Amino acid sequence: MSSSSYKLFRKPLIAIGFVFTLFLNQAFAQTWVSAWGTSITGTSSLSASNFSCRWIARATLGGSGVRLRLSNVFGDAPITFAAVTVGIRTNSANVNSTSTVTFAGSNSVTINTGQEISSDYIDLPISAQTDLAVTLYVPGSIDSFPYHTEFTSQYCSTFDGSAGDHTEDSSGSAFTSVATTIGWLTAIDVVAPDSTSAAISAIGDSITDGYNVATDSYGGWTDVLSQRLNGASSDRSILNAGISGNTVFQNGGNGVPAVSRFGRDVLEQSGLAYVILFEGTNDINLGASAADLESNLTSLANTAHAEGLGVIGATITPRHNGWSGDQDSKDSIRDAVNQWIRATSVYDKYIDFDAVIRDPNAPEQMNSTYLNAAMDWIHPNVQGYAAMANAIDLSIFSANKIIVRDPSFEQSSSGSFANGWFHYGASGSGGVDVNASKAHTGNNDGWIFTTSPNWTGAAQNVMVTANTNYTLSAWFTCSQNFGKNAYLGISDQNGGSKSEVNWGDACSSTQYNQYSVQFNSGSLTQMQVYMGFNNGQSGGSWILIDDVQVTPR
Repeated sequence: MSSSSYKLFRKPLIAIGFVFTLFLNQAFAQTWVSAWGTSITGTSSLSASNFSCRWIARATLGGSGVRLRLSNVFGDAPITFAAVTVGIRTNSANVNSTSTVTFAGSNSVTINTGQEISSDYIDLPISAQTDLAVTLYVPGSIDSFPYHTEFTSQYCSTFDGSAGDHTEDSSGSAFTSVATTIGWLTAIDVVAPDSTSAAISAIGDSITDGYNVATDSYGGWTDVLSQRLNGASSDRSILNAGISGNTVFQNGGNGVPAVSRFGRDVLEQSGLAYVILFEGTNDINLGASAADLESNLTSLANTAHAEGLGVIGATITPRHNGWSGDQDSKDSIRDAVNQWIRATSVYDKYIDFDAVIRDPNAPEQMNSTYLNAAMDWIHPNVQGYAAMANAIDLSIFSANKIIVRDPSFEQSSSGSFANGWFHYGASGSGGVDVNASKAHTGNNDGWIFTTSPNWTGAAQNVMVTANTNYTLSAWFTCSQNFGKNAYLGISDQNGGSKSEVNWGDACSSTQYNQYSVQFNSGSLTQMQVYMGFNNGQSGGSWILIDDVQVTPR
Protein backbone atom coordinates (compact mmCIF):
# COMPACT_ATOMS: atom_id res chain seq x y z
CA MET A 1 0.00 0.00 0.00
CA SER A 2 1.12 3.57 -0.53
CA SER A 3 2.77 5.46 2.29
CA SER A 4 0.84 8.68 1.79
CA SER A 5 0.54 10.63 5.02
CA TYR A 6 -2.74 11.27 6.77
CA LYS A 7 -3.84 14.78 7.60
CA LEU A 8 -5.97 15.86 10.48
CA PHE A 9 -7.11 19.37 9.57
CA ARG A 10 -8.34 20.64 6.25
CA LYS A 11 -8.96 24.30 7.03
CA PRO A 12 -7.19 27.01 9.03
CA LEU A 13 -8.55 27.02 12.53
CA ILE A 14 -9.31 30.75 12.67
CA ALA A 15 -9.16 33.82 10.48
CA ILE A 16 -5.68 34.83 9.42
CA GLY A 17 -3.84 37.51 11.39
CA PHE A 18 -0.81 39.49 10.30
CA VAL A 19 1.08 39.30 13.57
CA PHE A 20 2.88 35.98 13.86
CA THR A 21 2.69 35.50 17.62
CA LEU A 22 -0.91 36.69 17.76
CA PHE A 23 -1.88 34.15 15.13
CA LEU A 24 -0.24 31.34 16.98
CA ASN A 25 -1.82 32.24 20.30
CA GLN A 26 -5.28 32.26 18.70
CA ALA A 27 -4.97 29.52 16.11
CA PHE A 28 -4.94 26.66 18.54
CA ALA A 29 -7.96 27.82 20.52
CA GLN A 30 -10.48 25.63 18.68
CA THR A 31 -10.28 22.40 16.75
CA TRP A 32 -13.33 22.08 14.49
CA VAL A 33 -14.30 18.61 13.32
CA SER A 34 -17.44 17.73 11.37
CA ALA A 35 -19.60 15.42 13.49
CA TRP A 36 -22.47 15.03 11.04
CA GLY A 37 -22.77 15.60 7.32
CA THR A 38 -24.91 14.81 4.33
CA SER A 39 -24.73 15.32 0.57
CA ILE A 40 -27.31 17.32 -1.33
CA THR A 41 -28.83 15.12 -4.03
CA GLY A 42 -30.49 17.84 -6.09
CA THR A 43 -33.54 20.08 -6.03
CA SER A 44 -37.06 18.98 -5.15
CA SER A 45 -40.29 20.86 -5.86
CA LEU A 46 -42.00 22.39 -2.84
CA SER A 47 -44.55 25.20 -2.87
CA ALA A 48 -44.33 26.76 0.58
CA SER A 49 -44.19 30.06 2.47
CA ASN A 50 -43.89 31.32 6.04
CA PHE A 51 -42.94 27.91 7.44
CA SER A 52 -40.54 26.23 9.85
CA CYS A 53 -38.69 22.91 9.58
CA ARG A 54 -36.94 20.97 12.31
CA TRP A 55 -34.17 18.73 11.02
CA ILE A 56 -32.81 15.88 13.14
CA ALA A 57 -29.10 15.03 12.88
CA ARG A 58 -27.16 12.55 15.03
CA ALA A 59 -23.67 13.76 15.96
CA THR A 60 -21.01 11.06 15.73
CA LEU A 61 -18.48 12.98 17.83
CA GLY A 62 -18.95 15.02 20.96
CA GLY A 63 -17.62 18.51 21.62
CA SER A 64 -17.86 21.63 23.73
CA GLY A 65 -19.73 23.66 21.10
CA VAL A 66 -21.15 23.43 17.59
CA ARG A 67 -21.59 25.32 14.35
CA LEU A 68 -23.85 24.65 11.37
CA ARG A 69 -23.26 24.71 7.63
CA LEU A 70 -26.17 25.61 5.35
CA SER A 71 -26.10 25.16 1.58
CA ASN A 72 -27.97 26.61 -1.36
CA VAL A 73 -25.69 24.96 -3.91
CA PHE A 74 -28.54 23.56 -6.00
CA GLY A 75 -31.09 26.23 -5.16
CA ASP A 76 -32.68 28.18 -7.99
CA ALA A 77 -33.08 31.40 -5.97
CA PRO A 78 -31.61 33.02 -2.84
CA ILE A 79 -33.09 31.73 0.41
CA THR A 80 -33.55 33.76 3.60
CA PHE A 81 -33.74 32.18 7.04
CA ALA A 82 -35.14 34.77 9.43
CA ALA A 83 -34.34 32.60 12.45
CA VAL A 84 -32.33 29.44 13.15
CA THR A 85 -32.02 27.52 16.40
CA VAL A 86 -30.38 24.31 17.54
CA GLY A 87 -31.16 22.11 20.51
CA ILE A 88 -30.89 18.58 21.80
CA ARG A 89 -33.79 16.41 20.65
CA THR A 90 -35.58 14.46 23.37
CA ASN A 91 -38.01 12.51 21.16
CA SER A 92 -39.80 12.99 17.81
CA ALA A 93 -39.70 16.78 17.17
CA ASN A 94 -39.41 17.78 20.83
CA VAL A 95 -36.30 19.44 22.25
CA ASN A 96 -35.19 20.17 25.78
CA SER A 97 -34.30 23.79 24.91
CA THR A 98 -33.13 25.86 21.96
CA SER A 99 -30.06 28.01 21.32
CA THR A 100 -30.15 30.88 18.85
CA VAL A 101 -27.85 30.44 15.86
CA THR A 102 -26.19 33.54 14.42
CA PHE A 103 -24.33 34.21 11.21
CA ALA A 104 -21.67 36.92 11.45
CA GLY A 105 -23.55 38.13 14.51
CA SER A 106 -26.97 38.28 12.83
CA ASN A 107 -30.00 36.14 13.67
CA SER A 108 -31.01 36.01 10.01
CA VAL A 109 -29.07 35.01 6.93
CA THR A 110 -29.63 35.05 3.17
CA ILE A 111 -27.79 32.43 1.14
CA ASN A 112 -27.39 33.09 -2.55
CA THR A 113 -27.73 30.43 -5.22
CA GLY A 114 -24.65 28.22 -5.26
CA GLN A 115 -23.44 29.45 -1.88
CA GLU A 116 -22.68 27.69 1.40
CA ILE A 117 -22.31 29.45 4.74
CA SER A 118 -21.23 28.47 8.25
CA SER A 119 -22.76 29.81 11.42
CA ASP A 120 -21.00 31.39 14.35
CA TYR A 121 -19.92 29.28 17.32
CA ILE A 122 -22.81 28.01 19.46
CA ASP A 123 -22.16 27.20 23.11
CA LEU A 124 -23.85 23.79 23.18
CA PRO A 125 -21.81 20.94 24.67
CA ILE A 126 -22.83 17.55 23.30
CA SER A 127 -21.71 13.95 23.48
CA ALA A 128 -21.37 11.46 20.64
CA GLN A 129 -24.65 9.92 19.41
CA THR A 130 -26.60 13.01 20.50
CA ASP A 131 -29.59 13.84 18.30
CA LEU A 132 -29.50 17.53 17.45
CA ALA A 133 -32.58 19.40 16.25
CA VAL A 134 -31.85 22.28 13.86
CA THR A 135 -34.90 24.46 13.24
CA LEU A 136 -35.10 26.89 10.31
CA TYR A 137 -37.73 29.57 9.71
CA VAL A 138 -38.38 30.66 6.12
CA PRO A 139 -40.56 33.81 6.04
CA GLY A 140 -40.77 34.05 2.26
CA SER A 141 -42.04 31.80 -0.52
CA ILE A 142 -40.22 28.99 -2.27
CA ASP A 143 -41.11 26.59 -5.06
CA SER A 144 -38.19 24.17 -4.60
CA PHE A 145 -35.38 23.35 -2.20
CA PRO A 146 -32.03 21.49 -2.20
CA TYR A 147 -32.56 18.15 -0.48
CA HIS A 148 -31.27 14.80 0.63
CA THR A 149 -33.49 11.87 1.58
CA GLU A 150 -32.40 10.57 4.98
CA PHE A 151 -33.47 7.45 6.82
CA THR A 152 -34.42 9.65 9.74
CA SER A 153 -37.75 11.35 10.47
CA GLN A 154 -37.70 15.05 9.62
CA TYR A 155 -40.32 17.55 10.67
CA CYS A 156 -41.93 20.66 9.17
CA SER A 157 -44.91 22.85 9.91
CA THR A 158 -47.68 23.33 7.38
CA PHE A 159 -46.52 24.94 4.15
CA ASP A 160 -49.65 26.98 3.32
CA GLY A 161 -48.31 30.25 4.72
CA SER A 162 -50.09 30.13 8.07
CA ALA A 163 -47.47 28.43 10.27
CA GLY A 164 -44.90 31.14 11.02
CA ASP A 165 -41.80 30.96 13.19
CA HIS A 166 -41.51 27.94 15.49
CA THR A 167 -37.74 27.92 15.87
CA GLU A 168 -37.90 28.52 19.63
CA ASP A 169 -40.59 25.93 20.36
CA SER A 170 -39.52 23.17 22.72
CA SER A 171 -42.62 21.23 21.80
CA GLY A 172 -42.80 19.58 18.41
CA SER A 173 -46.56 19.98 18.12
CA ALA A 174 -46.34 22.58 15.35
CA PHE A 175 -44.33 20.24 13.15
CA THR A 176 -47.16 18.21 11.69
CA SER A 177 -45.56 17.33 8.36
CA VAL A 178 -43.28 14.32 8.82
CA ALA A 179 -41.06 12.94 6.06
CA THR A 180 -37.49 11.71 5.59
CA THR A 181 -36.27 14.58 3.43
CA ILE A 182 -33.85 17.17 4.78
CA GLY A 183 -33.01 20.50 3.16
CA TRP A 184 -30.22 23.10 3.22
CA LEU A 185 -28.37 21.65 6.25
CA THR A 186 -25.18 19.86 5.12
CA ALA A 187 -22.85 19.75 8.13
CA ILE A 188 -22.62 20.15 11.88
CA ASP A 189 -19.15 20.75 13.29
CA VAL A 190 -18.09 20.42 16.91
CA VAL A 191 -15.26 21.94 18.89
CA ALA A 192 -13.47 18.65 19.30
CA PRO A 193 -12.47 17.22 22.67
CA ASP A 194 -8.76 16.97 21.79
CA SER A 195 -6.26 17.93 19.13
CA THR A 196 -6.11 14.48 17.56
CA SER A 197 -9.86 14.30 16.83
CA ALA A 198 -10.65 13.83 13.16
CA ALA A 199 -13.38 12.98 10.68
CA ILE A 200 -13.83 10.01 8.35
CA SER A 201 -15.98 10.59 5.26
CA ALA A 202 -17.56 7.67 3.40
CA ILE A 203 -18.55 8.59 -0.16
CA GLY A 204 -20.79 6.10 -1.85
CA ASP A 205 -24.17 5.14 -3.26
CA SER A 206 -27.34 3.66 -1.75
CA ILE A 207 -25.46 1.00 0.21
CA THR A 208 -23.61 3.77 2.04
CA ASP A 209 -26.69 6.00 2.15
CA GLY A 210 -28.47 3.26 4.12
CA TYR A 211 -31.11 2.09 1.66
CA ASN A 212 -33.52 -0.46 3.17
CA VAL A 213 -32.80 0.60 6.76
CA ALA A 214 -35.93 1.25 8.81
CA THR A 215 -36.55 4.93 9.51
CA ASP A 216 -34.91 6.11 12.74
CA SER A 217 -33.23 2.75 13.35
CA TYR A 218 -29.68 3.91 12.56
CA GLY A 219 -28.78 0.51 11.17
CA GLY A 220 -26.67 1.44 8.15
CA TRP A 221 -23.05 0.36 8.01
CA THR A 222 -21.79 3.88 8.74
CA ASP A 223 -24.14 4.07 11.74
CA VAL A 224 -22.84 0.80 13.14
CA LEU A 225 -19.26 1.87 12.43
CA SER A 226 -19.88 5.10 14.33
CA GLN A 227 -21.25 3.16 17.28
CA ARG A 228 -18.18 0.91 17.23
CA LEU A 229 -15.82 3.88 17.14
CA ASN A 230 -17.62 5.56 20.02
CA GLY A 231 -17.65 2.32 21.99
CA ALA A 232 -13.89 2.05 21.52
CA SER A 233 -13.47 5.59 22.90
CA SER A 234 -12.23 6.74 19.51
CA ASP A 235 -12.02 10.45 18.70
CA ARG A 236 -13.10 9.85 15.09
CA SER A 237 -16.41 10.95 13.60
CA ILE A 238 -18.00 9.23 10.60
CA LEU A 239 -19.70 11.30 7.91
CA ASN A 240 -22.12 9.73 5.43
CA ALA A 241 -21.58 11.20 1.96
CA GLY A 242 -23.68 8.53 0.25
CA ILE A 243 -26.34 9.32 -2.35
CA SER A 244 -28.70 6.56 -3.45
CA GLY A 245 -28.18 5.76 -7.12
CA ASN A 246 -24.90 7.67 -7.26
CA THR A 247 -21.99 6.84 -9.57
CA VAL A 248 -18.27 7.45 -9.58
CA PHE A 249 -18.27 9.08 -13.02
CA GLN A 250 -21.04 7.70 -15.26
CA ASN A 251 -23.91 9.95 -16.26
CA GLY A 252 -27.38 8.57 -15.64
CA GLY A 253 -27.08 8.00 -11.91
CA ASN A 254 -28.73 9.93 -9.12
CA GLY A 255 -27.15 13.15 -7.93
CA VAL A 256 -23.86 14.54 -9.20
CA PRO A 257 -21.20 11.83 -9.86
CA ALA A 258 -18.55 11.45 -7.18
CA VAL A 259 -15.77 12.90 -9.34
CA SER A 260 -17.75 16.14 -9.58
CA ARG A 261 -19.02 16.39 -5.99
CA PHE A 262 -15.93 15.13 -4.16
CA GLY A 263 -14.54 18.58 -3.38
CA ARG A 264 -17.79 19.93 -1.98
CA ASP A 265 -19.21 16.85 -0.26
CA VAL A 266 -15.99 15.39 1.12
CA LEU A 267 -13.01 17.74 1.11
CA GLU A 268 -14.92 20.71 2.53
CA GLN A 269 -15.72 18.85 5.75
CA SER A 270 -13.84 20.12 8.80
CA GLY A 271 -11.05 18.14 10.43
CA LEU A 272 -11.07 15.48 7.74
CA ALA A 273 -8.43 12.75 8.03
CA TYR A 274 -9.73 9.75 6.04
CA VAL A 275 -11.87 9.03 3.02
CA ILE A 276 -13.57 5.70 2.33
CA LEU A 277 -14.22 5.28 -1.41
CA PHE A 278 -17.06 2.78 -1.80
CA GLU A 279 -18.70 3.30 -5.19
CA GLY A 280 -18.84 1.66 -8.57
CA THR A 281 -21.76 -0.76 -8.71
CA ASN A 282 -24.00 1.76 -10.47
CA ASP A 283 -21.26 2.69 -12.95
CA ILE A 284 -20.97 -0.97 -13.91
CA ASN A 285 -24.73 -1.28 -14.19
CA LEU A 286 -24.73 1.72 -16.55
CA GLY A 287 -22.05 0.21 -18.79
CA ALA A 288 -18.70 1.36 -17.39
CA SER A 289 -15.60 -0.67 -18.18
CA ALA A 290 -13.24 -1.84 -15.47
CA ALA A 291 -10.45 0.36 -16.85
CA ASP A 292 -12.58 3.51 -16.81
CA LEU A 293 -13.84 2.83 -13.31
CA GLU A 294 -10.33 2.17 -12.02
CA SER A 295 -9.07 5.35 -13.68
CA ASN A 296 -11.73 7.51 -12.04
CA LEU A 297 -11.28 5.89 -8.63
CA THR A 298 -7.55 6.57 -8.99
CA SER A 299 -8.31 10.22 -9.73
CA LEU A 300 -10.39 10.51 -6.55
CA ALA A 301 -7.66 8.84 -4.49
CA ASN A 302 -4.98 11.12 -5.93
CA THR A 303 -7.08 14.18 -5.16
CA ALA A 304 -7.50 13.01 -1.57
CA HIS A 305 -3.82 12.21 -1.19
CA ALA A 306 -2.92 15.68 -2.47
CA GLU A 307 -4.91 16.97 0.49
CA GLY A 308 -2.93 14.75 2.88
CA LEU A 309 -5.84 12.39 3.51
CA GLY A 310 -5.67 8.69 4.22
CA VAL A 311 -7.54 6.89 1.42
CA ILE A 312 -9.34 3.63 2.09
CA GLY A 313 -10.84 1.69 -0.79
CA ALA A 314 -13.71 -0.77 -0.54
CA THR A 315 -14.55 -3.69 -2.78
CA ILE A 316 -17.87 -3.68 -4.64
CA THR A 317 -20.46 -6.03 -3.18
CA PRO A 318 -22.11 -8.82 -5.26
CA ARG A 319 -25.05 -7.95 -7.52
CA HIS A 320 -25.82 -11.07 -9.54
CA ASN A 321 -29.59 -11.21 -10.18
CA GLY A 322 -29.67 -7.46 -9.54
CA TRP A 323 -27.86 -6.15 -12.63
CA SER A 324 -29.70 -4.68 -15.57
CA GLY A 325 -28.85 -6.70 -18.66
CA ASP A 326 -26.16 -9.36 -18.95
CA GLN A 327 -25.45 -10.62 -15.44
CA ASP A 328 -22.27 -12.54 -16.25
CA SER A 329 -20.48 -9.73 -18.11
CA LYS A 330 -21.16 -7.26 -15.31
CA ASP A 331 -20.05 -9.81 -12.75
CA SER A 332 -16.76 -10.05 -14.66
CA ILE A 333 -16.26 -6.29 -14.58
CA ARG A 334 -16.99 -6.20 -10.86
CA ASP A 335 -14.49 -9.01 -10.26
CA ALA A 336 -11.81 -7.18 -12.25
CA VAL A 337 -12.32 -3.94 -10.34
CA ASN A 338 -12.26 -5.78 -7.01
CA GLN A 339 -9.02 -7.54 -7.91
CA TRP A 340 -7.54 -4.15 -8.71
CA ILE A 341 -8.77 -2.65 -5.40
CA ARG A 342 -7.14 -5.49 -3.46
CA ALA A 343 -3.82 -5.15 -5.31
CA THR A 344 -3.41 -1.46 -6.08
CA SER A 345 -1.06 0.92 -4.27
CA VAL A 346 -3.50 3.76 -5.02
CA TYR A 347 -5.21 3.11 -1.67
CA ASP A 348 -3.53 3.17 1.73
CA LYS A 349 -5.83 0.39 2.95
CA TYR A 350 -8.93 -1.37 1.69
CA ILE A 351 -12.06 -2.90 3.22
CA ASP A 352 -13.20 -6.16 1.61
CA PHE A 353 -16.97 -5.68 1.72
CA ASP A 354 -17.30 -8.19 -1.12
CA ALA A 355 -15.82 -10.95 1.03
CA VAL A 356 -18.22 -10.08 3.85
CA ILE A 357 -21.43 -10.05 1.82
CA ARG A 358 -20.93 -12.71 -0.86
CA ASP A 359 -22.28 -16.24 -0.78
CA PRO A 360 -19.25 -18.52 -0.26
CA ASN A 361 -20.83 -21.11 -2.55
CA ALA A 362 -21.88 -18.61 -5.23
CA PRO A 363 -19.52 -15.63 -4.86
CA GLU A 364 -21.15 -13.55 -7.61
CA GLN A 365 -24.29 -13.15 -5.54
CA MET A 366 -25.16 -11.97 -2.07
CA ASN A 367 -25.29 -14.39 0.82
CA SER A 368 -28.98 -15.19 1.28
CA THR A 369 -28.58 -14.43 5.00
CA TYR A 370 -28.20 -10.78 4.03
CA LEU A 371 -31.02 -10.50 1.48
CA ASN A 372 -33.47 -7.70 2.22
CA ALA A 373 -37.23 -8.23 2.28
CA ALA A 374 -37.55 -7.02 -1.32
CA MET A 375 -34.90 -9.56 -2.39
CA ASP A 376 -33.38 -7.07 -4.85
CA TRP A 377 -29.93 -8.77 -4.63
CA ILE A 378 -28.30 -5.33 -4.37
CA HIS A 379 -28.85 -3.90 -0.90
CA PRO A 380 -28.08 -5.86 2.27
CA ASN A 381 -30.51 -6.12 5.14
CA VAL A 382 -29.58 -4.69 8.53
CA GLN A 383 -27.70 -7.88 9.41
CA GLY A 384 -25.62 -7.39 6.28
CA TYR A 385 -24.91 -3.75 7.07
CA ALA A 386 -23.85 -4.74 10.59
CA ALA A 387 -21.57 -7.45 9.21
CA MET A 388 -19.93 -4.90 6.92
CA ALA A 389 -19.30 -2.46 9.76
CA ASN A 390 -18.08 -5.15 12.13
CA ALA A 391 -15.58 -6.40 9.56
CA ILE A 392 -13.70 -3.08 9.55
CA ASP A 393 -10.44 -3.04 11.48
CA LEU A 394 -10.69 0.17 13.53
CA SER A 395 -6.91 0.50 13.64
CA ILE A 396 -6.91 1.75 10.04
CA PHE A 397 -8.29 5.02 11.43
CA SER A 398 -5.75 5.41 14.22
CA ALA A 399 -2.75 6.81 12.34
CA ASN A 400 -1.59 10.16 13.67
CA LYS A 401 0.95 11.06 11.04
CA ILE A 402 1.27 14.36 9.38
CA ILE A 403 0.28 16.57 8.06
CA VAL A 404 1.25 19.09 5.41
CA ARG A 405 -1.88 19.71 3.41
CA ASP A 406 -1.49 20.45 -0.27
CA PRO A 407 2.33 20.28 0.01
CA SER A 408 2.82 21.18 -3.66
CA PHE A 409 -0.03 23.74 -3.91
CA GLU A 410 -1.72 21.63 -6.57
CA GLN A 411 -5.20 22.01 -5.09
CA SER A 412 -5.38 25.79 -5.57
CA SER A 413 -7.09 26.96 -8.76
CA SER A 414 -7.65 30.61 -7.84
CA GLY A 415 -4.10 31.83 -7.33
CA SER A 416 -4.69 32.35 -3.61
CA PHE A 417 -3.28 30.33 -0.74
CA ALA A 418 -5.82 27.68 0.33
CA ASN A 419 -6.11 24.30 2.02
CA GLY A 420 -4.44 25.45 5.22
CA TRP A 421 -1.79 27.72 3.70
CA PHE A 422 -1.87 31.43 4.54
CA HIS A 423 0.28 34.53 4.13
CA TYR A 424 1.33 36.42 7.24
CA GLY A 425 3.64 39.28 8.13
CA ALA A 426 3.76 43.06 8.24
CA SER A 427 4.50 43.42 4.54
CA GLY A 428 4.23 41.81 1.17
CA SER A 429 1.83 39.26 -0.27
CA GLY A 430 1.66 35.61 -1.17
CA GLY A 431 -0.26 33.14 -3.28
CA VAL A 432 -0.04 30.33 -5.81
CA ASP A 433 1.26 30.28 -9.39
CA VAL A 434 -1.28 28.14 -11.24
CA ASN A 435 -0.07 26.42 -14.41
CA ALA A 436 2.64 29.08 -14.79
CA SER A 437 5.52 26.69 -15.62
CA LYS A 438 7.37 27.80 -12.49
CA ALA A 439 6.86 24.73 -10.30
CA HIS A 440 9.51 22.34 -9.06
CA THR A 441 7.09 19.44 -9.61
CA GLY A 442 3.51 19.36 -10.83
CA ASN A 443 1.75 22.43 -12.18
CA ASN A 444 1.66 24.87 -9.26
CA ASP A 445 4.00 26.51 -6.76
CA GLY A 446 3.65 28.94 -3.87
CA TRP A 447 5.12 32.44 -3.93
CA ILE A 448 5.91 35.29 -1.51
CA PHE A 449 6.71 38.84 -2.67
CA THR A 450 7.62 42.11 -0.97
CA THR A 451 9.26 45.48 -1.60
CA SER A 452 9.79 46.04 2.12
CA PRO A 453 12.60 45.10 4.50
CA ASN A 454 9.98 43.74 6.92
CA TRP A 455 9.13 40.07 7.36
CA THR A 456 6.79 38.36 4.88
CA GLY A 457 6.00 34.68 4.93
CA ALA A 458 3.69 31.71 4.44
CA ALA A 459 2.62 29.17 7.05
CA GLN A 460 0.39 26.22 7.80
CA ASN A 461 -0.76 24.62 11.07
CA VAL A 462 0.12 20.92 11.22
CA MET A 463 -0.51 17.97 13.50
CA VAL A 464 2.43 16.02 14.89
CA THR A 465 2.87 13.15 17.31
CA ALA A 466 4.36 14.16 20.64
CA ASN A 467 8.01 13.29 21.39
CA THR A 468 8.77 12.35 17.79
CA ASN A 469 11.73 13.25 15.58
CA TYR A 470 10.86 14.84 12.23
CA THR A 471 12.48 16.40 9.20
CA LEU A 472 10.90 19.50 7.64
CA SER A 473 11.96 20.14 4.05
CA ALA A 474 10.97 22.33 1.12
CA TRP A 475 12.24 23.41 -2.28
CA PHE A 476 12.96 27.09 -2.98
CA THR A 477 14.15 29.43 -5.70
CA CYS A 478 14.39 33.22 -5.46
CA SER A 479 14.84 36.51 -7.30
CA GLN A 480 18.33 37.79 -8.16
CA ASN A 481 18.06 40.73 -5.75
CA PHE A 482 17.18 38.46 -2.88
CA GLY A 483 18.35 39.34 0.64
CA LYS A 484 20.31 37.16 3.02
CA ASN A 485 17.68 36.37 5.64
CA ALA A 486 15.35 33.60 4.48
CA TYR A 487 14.07 30.93 6.82
CA LEU A 488 12.34 27.56 6.86
CA GLY A 489 11.17 26.58 10.31
CA ILE A 490 8.74 24.97 12.71
CA SER A 491 7.27 26.89 15.65
CA ASP A 492 5.48 26.00 18.84
CA GLN A 493 2.03 27.26 19.70
CA ASN A 494 3.37 30.24 21.66
CA GLY A 495 5.15 31.74 18.68
CA GLY A 496 8.63 30.79 19.83
CA SER A 497 10.90 29.26 17.23
CA LYS A 498 11.32 25.54 17.70
CA SER A 499 13.81 24.88 14.90
CA GLU A 500 14.71 26.78 11.73
CA VAL A 501 17.34 27.03 9.00
CA ASN A 502 18.53 30.21 7.26
CA TRP A 503 18.93 29.29 3.61
CA GLY A 504 19.11 32.82 2.17
CA ASP A 505 22.84 32.78 1.42
CA ALA A 506 22.51 29.64 -0.68
CA CYS A 507 19.41 30.60 -2.67
CA SER A 508 19.60 30.24 -6.44
CA SER A 509 17.66 32.35 -8.92
CA THR A 510 18.13 29.78 -11.70
CA GLN A 511 17.02 26.52 -10.09
CA TYR A 512 15.17 25.04 -7.13
CA ASN A 513 17.21 23.76 -4.20
CA GLN A 514 15.97 21.73 -1.24
CA TYR A 515 16.57 22.85 2.34
CA SER A 516 15.66 21.02 5.51
CA VAL A 517 15.68 21.24 9.28
CA GLN A 518 15.29 18.50 11.87
CA PHE A 519 13.24 18.85 15.03
CA ASN A 520 11.66 16.96 17.89
CA SER A 521 8.04 17.75 18.68
CA GLY A 522 8.51 17.44 22.44
CA SER A 523 5.17 17.50 24.22
CA LEU A 524 3.43 19.28 21.34
CA THR A 525 0.81 17.77 19.04
CA GLN A 526 0.13 21.00 17.11
CA MET A 527 2.83 23.11 15.48
CA GLN A 528 3.21 25.59 12.65
CA VAL A 529 5.38 25.24 9.56
CA TYR A 530 6.60 28.62 8.33
CA MET A 531 8.86 30.04 5.63
CA GLY A 532 9.67 33.56 4.55
CA PHE A 533 12.23 36.35 4.48
CA ASN A 534 13.03 39.95 5.33
CA ASN A 535 15.34 42.54 3.79
CA GLY A 536 13.29 42.67 0.61
CA GLN A 537 14.56 45.16 -1.95
CA SER A 538 12.68 48.24 -3.18
CA GLY A 539 12.44 46.83 -6.67
CA GLY A 540 10.67 43.76 -5.31
CA SER A 541 12.04 40.46 -4.03
CA TRP A 542 10.37 37.06 -4.18
CA ILE A 543 10.72 33.38 -3.40
CA LEU A 544 8.97 30.39 -4.95
CA ILE A 545 8.09 27.40 -2.75
CA ASP A 546 7.23 23.80 -3.64
CA ASP A 547 7.05 20.27 -2.23
CA VAL A 548 6.90 21.05 1.49
CA GLN A 549 7.12 17.92 3.62
CA VAL A 550 7.23 16.94 7.29
CA THR A 551 8.34 13.32 7.68
CA PRO A 552 9.17 11.20 10.73
CA ARG A 553 12.80 10.12 11.04
